[in-house]
Amino acid sequence: MPGQFTWPLPAGKRLLPGPERDRAAADLRQRYENGKAPIRELIALTGRSYGFVYGLLAESGAAFRPRGGDQRSKHHGTARSAFPTPARLPR
Repeated sequence: MPGQFTWPLPAGKRLLPGPERDRAAADLRQRYENGKAPIRELIALTGRSYGFVYGLLAESGAAFRPRGGDQRSKHHGTARSAFPTPARLPR
């Protein structure tokens, strides 16, 4: 991608002002949306925190994917109905 940002940032350079921040946000968004890179992979690439990467993606208008994995219960009902709670013991 032309104008792609170079990661990680040079030592001692922690803030991203103006145009550099915009380029970094666009690069992360492209990697996240088109390359399907998970946020954790972008954290490893950039050497930055989850909050920083998530913030840049949000600023750039990235469409966030839902969390990974199968969100349905492994049983044929809800998790609560599959595992009945024991009766309360008297005090």
